[in-house]
Amino acid sequence: MAIPMPQPADLPVETPAPQFHVLPEPGVPPPEAPSTPVAPRKGLNLGGLTTKKDAKAKGTVHPKATVSPEVALAISQFFVDKPAFESLKGSCEQLRAQILEEIAPQILGASGTEEFSFLAAGAIRPDYATAGEAILDQRPYGGTVMVTLQNRYTGADHEATHMALCEIIGEKLTEKYFKQGVVLSVNINKAPEEIQQAILDDLIPIFQKYDIMSGEDPAVVAKQVLVPTSEFHTVRRAVFTKEQNVAIHAILPCVGIVKTKNVRS
Repeated sequence: MAIPMPQPADLPVETPAPQFHVLPEPGVPPPEAPSTPVAPRKGLNLGGLTTKKDAKAKGTVHPKATVSPEVALAISQFFVDKPAFESLKGSCEQLRAQILEEIAPQILGASGTEEFSFLAAGAIRPDYATAGEAILDQRPYGGTVMVTLQNRYTGADHEATHMALCEIIGEKLTEKYFKQGVVLSVNINKAPEEIQQAILDDLIPIFQKYDIMSGEDPAVVAKQVLVPTSEFHTVRRAVFTKEQNVAIHAILPCVGIVKTKNVRS
C-alpha cells in the first residue's frame, strides 16, 4: 500500500541553522595575521614509494548523508547480512582446507602429467536429495571445482625447515632445491631523523653504514627463511616420491586454491 506523502502545507518550516562568530574579549585587540604564511613542515622525500594514509583521529565529526528510504533499508539489511557473510567466509576457509587436505597429496604424487590442477566433483547432500526439487533449484550442489597447487611459497624458518628437509630428502637434494631467502622489515622512524632521508635515498644496500641494524630495537630487521629454487615446483614430482612430497608440503606448503567459476567438468 502506498504511503501518502505529506503536502507542502503539512511540512514544518525549516529554520536556518544559527551561525556563531568568535568575538574578541573587550579591550583585547584581535591577533594580527602573520605577514607571511607558515610553510608546512617539510617531510621526507619518499620518491616512488607507496605510502599508507593515516586513519583519521578518534573523535572526528563526520557529516551525515541524506539517504532515500530504499538505501535506509539497504543499510539495515547490511547489518543483518555482514555477520552472516563473515561466518560464511570462515566456513569456506574450513571447507577449502578440507578439500586441499585430501586432494593435495594426489596432485603431489601424480605421475605422467605436468598439471598441478585437478578437477574434483561434488555430490548432492543426502538431506537435500530428499527435500524436493524446489531446494535443489536454489542450491546447486554437485558442482565441479578445480584444485590447484601454485608455484608460490611463503618460506619458513630457515634452520628448523632445513633440518626437517634433510631428514626427508637428504642434505644433497635439500641444498640443490632449496635456498636461503631474506625478509627485511624497515621502520625508518626508528632511525635518527637527520639520516632518514639519506637512508631512503640510498635504499637498502648500506643500512649498516648508519648503524641501525643493531641494538635491542633496530630500525631494520632481517629474517632468514628457506624458500624453494625456481625449478623445484616443476620437477618435484619427478625427483621425489609421493611420500616425500607430502612430507615437504607439510612443513613448506605452496599456495593452494579451490576454483569454482568457469570450471568445466
